[in-house]
Amino acid sequence: MTREEGAYLAGIIDGEGCLSVTSNLASGQRFIPYLSIVNTSEELMSRLHELIGGGSVQRKKGKKDYYKDCFVLTVRSNKLREILPLVIDFLIVKREQGQLVLSLLQLINQHGKGYFWSRNPDRLKQCSLIASKLHELNKRSKEINKEE
Repeated sequence: MTREEGAYLAGIIDGEGCLSVTSNLASGQRFIPYLSIVNTSEELMSRLHELIGGGSVQRKKGKKDYYKDCFVLTVRSNKLREILPLVIDFLIVKREQGQLVLSLLQLINQHGKGYFWSRNPDRLKQCSLIASKLHELNKRSKEINKEE
């Protein structure tokens, strides 16, 4: 990926992406960092998939008849470990999330499926704190009541 392509991808992530983590503490302390990008352009998603060199693209049906179908590109741990360092310096809106995901990727195993699965209480606590921060940053803001 060239520097220009990294900057372009960062712009797409800032505008259309989500950097987060799936966690399941109830069944084994599992943390899976991911990037998802959602857009209605199949051509854009195909080009991003090619640029990234992996991940998966799925079509999602519009929730209502008048909504367009959208496409979701999802990139998980191992591929994310490759691309995030190439775009992190270009991120503006999602830079903090990107830094947290990079921190989490350093804590989790670099082999297998790319998730952290352990009973080590210190590492679990670190992963849980990062996951909580990511979820807080990714919350949608509440609508502000407008005075008329």
